[in-house]
Amino acid sequence: MLETKLSDEQRNFVSAIHQSAGILLSLVDEVLDFSKIEAGKLTLREERFTIVDTVQAAVELLAPRAYENDLELALRVSPGVPQESIGDAARVRQVLLNLLSNAIKFTDTGGITLSVEMGGCEPGADATNKRQHFLFSVKDTGVGLAAADRAKLFEEFEQTRSGLGQRLGGTGLGLAISLSLALAMDGDISVISALAAGSTYTADLALISVPQSDQEVHLPQPARRVLLAFDRLIERNVMDRILLANGLQVVETSFAGAVDALRSCKSGTGFDCVVVDTTADPVEAAVLMQEATLRAKDPVGVALTEINSRAKLLQLHSAGFKRYAIRPVRPASLIE
Repeated sequence: MLETKLSDEQRNFVSAIHQSAGILLSLVDEVLDFSKIEAGKLTLREERFTIVDTVQAAVELLAPRAYENDLELALRVSPGVPQESIGDAARVRQVLLNLLSNAIKFTDTGGITLSVEMGGCEPGADATNKRQHFLFSVKDTGVGLAAADRAKLFEEFEQTRSGLGQRLGGTGLGLAISLSLALAMDGDISVISALAAGSTYTADLALISVPQSDQEVHLPQPARRVLLAFDRLIERNVMDRILLANGLQVVETSFAGAVDALRSCKSGTGFDCVVVDTTADPVEAAVLMQEATLRAKDPVGVALTEINSRAKLLQLHSAGFKRYAIRPVRPASLIE
């Protein structure tokens, strides 16, 4: 129905039904999962899966909700994270969805970053069955938690009341289920938070690491210079770290300061790639690409856009930004 011709009033009603059905399904799933855990019937699969694909799926699923609230959403996977592992991908994704949903719910301005890094190895793990700890950290700039809320955060049917009013809704089971899943994976979930200072939830999950020799090996990229020229500070910082980790040279600036950053370059040290987003003024973006072309041969212009907000891409294309990337940008797509 949402894809058919509807009046504004009808579209609002259908959207409300669609959202309500999704919420109801989520509540039922949480209650069923909680029942399985209480009955000791929870079983985990051991299947080969790609870590990056799993975390990207979780981030991309919740991106529309974040963007509706004008929040930034970024993903960073450390270079040391294996491409593939063995474990229960669906349950890993469930933990991440719960943590990301919680972060979006309690964040008014700024944004959320999901980072994936490696922890230590399980004691006694051998080379053929090497179980390692993967650290999935969800950091937000939200309202934060009072000490009293932190103490009962992972209890069943509990909901925090910190911040701007009571942000209730749901069963109060999401974090409790996530902790149970983490414990079942020989891990844990911890939180660092303070009122008005945001929160960082870290899920420590033990998975079997697939040997690097069994994975596709990517050769390092040649050194290139990239100018990140947009105003989303959280996403920009994450992109900076991703590019630096892959051997590229990066300069960060606001869009307003981009031309000055280019003009300050010495001869022969221009940028091979200039990245803006669709909030950029097309006329000023054209000036930016002209300046970039004076200092480097055939610089690549990339525009960042949301999947449902591509109206300005045509104007930016005319301004010299011939390529685009969908936010939240996948690390592999960014490098490519």
